[in-house]
Amino acid sequence: MIQLTSDLAELEIALRCHLEYARLADTHTQRSSLEDNWEVVKGREQILARWVAQGRKEAAITADLGEMLAFTVSEGEHRWPGHRWVTREHGRILRETVIEDRGVEREAQAEHPPLGELRAGKGQLPASDTAILPAGFPEAARPLANRLHCAWNGRAFDLFSADWLTSIVTANSADW
Repeated sequence: MIQLTSDLAELEIALRCHLEYARLADTHTQRSSLEDNWEVVKGREQILARWVAQGRKEAAITADLGEMLAFTVSEGEHRWPGHRWVTREHGRILRETVIEDRGVEREAQAEHPPLGELRAGKGQLPASDTAILPAGFPEAARPLANRLHCAWNGRAFDLFSADWLTSIVTANSADW
């Protein structure tokens, strides 16, 4: 086990191992969000409720990079790895992202609220024929943007020949 050097590492151990839930009030903003493999949890109270529902687990920090941790969690004979990284605002956690591989099949939510797409590599809602482009986007570039949008976001790579895509990349790589 490594020496805990960051407040994030100390918080991870405090919440998982010692159930020191009161620390969330001091470490998270009211509008904090947590995103993991399956959902987005918004608000400090909802994040707290999630920690409480999870209960006590044994955890060890395997890498402490300050704003990013690698850890292992144990529950009985079951053990899994994870990573957590945070974005702060005025020293408090505003956003957390957690990746844990518990080795347990779990169903993702049907829609990821901010993006409106399916999660966990299960696909995406059908893409429209036109890309959503910012104001001031050059009119001459719209047809190309729409084709790329259909191919990439619509997962319709078979609609276009490999030569077409290669020619686009080759033609534009001189500008890089």
